[in-house]
Amino acid sequence: MEFMELVLGLPTGIRQIGKIRARVEQLGQHQFSPPDQFRPATLAISLLSTPHIARLPWRQQWVIPPQANAEFVCAMEDVLDVYTRPYDPARPVVCLDELSKQRVAETRVPIPTEPGQPERVDYEYERRGTANLFLTGEPLAGHRHVTVTKHRTAVDFAHEVRDLLEVRYPHAEKVVLVMDNLNTHKPAALYEAFEPAVARALLERLEIHHTPKHGSWLNMAEIEFSILLRGGRLGTGP
Repeated sequence: MEFMELVLGLPTGIRQIGKIRARVEQLGQHQFSPPDQFRPATLAISLLSTPHIARLPWRQQWVIPPQANAEFVCAMEDVLDVYTRPYDPARPVVCLDELSKQRVAETRVPIPTEPGQPERVDYEYERRGTANLFLTGEPLAGHRHVTVTKHRTAVDFAHEVRDLLEVRYPHAEKVVLVMDNLNTHKPAALYEAFEPAVARALLERLEIHHTPKHGSWLNMAEIEFSILLRGGRLGTGP
């Protein structure tokens, strides 16, 4: 079968994932060079929307760390070792992550659910800017806390850490903090936000462990964010 026939047979309806999957498999069984105007990027734009592509996860590639990378293995084993520690309320293990989230508002009033009918909403929406979410979770205690901020800066991070230590864990000797390598997730952020004496006192109550570069998936707070997003529990309302 010719390339053009295969391509033009691709369905475009969002409910046609099964047919798309079969067509992608069919395309993969043919060896040919498509014309320039039908490069993969062009096909994705003209025939398959981004949601279609995203719903074929086995066609996506992840960032995989280099083999035998000593820096990655060292940081990975350090974090995994922290996760094996027994529960100690004096030294709780807390994971921290942050996420930017778009805020939107409905332009039309949704039609509520009825017997046999789901809630119906219009596809149009009004943008209301973005918000930043800090999530801290203590896996062994089974709880999490989410803070919403307007910005995503080192100062916002510093205030989140101070609140973590002084409000949520005021009696802990040290908080064992696991987080990724975001450029704001540094001890210096505390000195940027507070007086040196305050920053030093806060740091003395922290034991910081960073996940390896390209290994933020080892952060349980990031996993928790993923679960909340997939479950629709992190809305986008104003």
